[in-house]
Amino acid sequence: PAFDVQAATSQTISSNTNTKVIFDQENLDTDNDFASSRFTASVAGFYVFHGSTGGAARNGYIAIWLKKNGSTDYYMVDSSNHNGSYTEQGTKVLYLNANDYVELWINMASGRTLAHNNTNSSTRFSGFRIIT
Repeated sequence: PAFDVQAATSQTISSNTNTKVIFDQENLDTDNDFASSRFTASVAGFYVFHGSTGGAARNGYIAIWLKKNGSTDYYMVDSSNHNGSYTEQGTKVLYLNANDYVELWINMASGRTLAHNNTNSSTRFSGFRIIT
């Protein structure tokens, strides 16, 4: 299984608020395991996940993490400060049982709108199972 999705419409992120990132454009979903902004494993195994966001000048920290099964947090990025345009991205390897799911979450010191347009780098989420 492999997937690659992006935010194609705007999403407002409030300051200092944990927010699930909404992904509404699928570029790749080999096993139809991605829906409602979450990846649900149809096959157990180790998976590599990558998440990214970016945009125009802003100040403050950015944290990006995976939430597994709605409760367990796995941080990918926890940066301290930005004074200009930024791109934040991170990668995490996790073991998933069949029917485990992951979602990408974000928290920003000063809120902003995430989008895939001229003023924001692409907000993306991708992953694939490692063949062992």
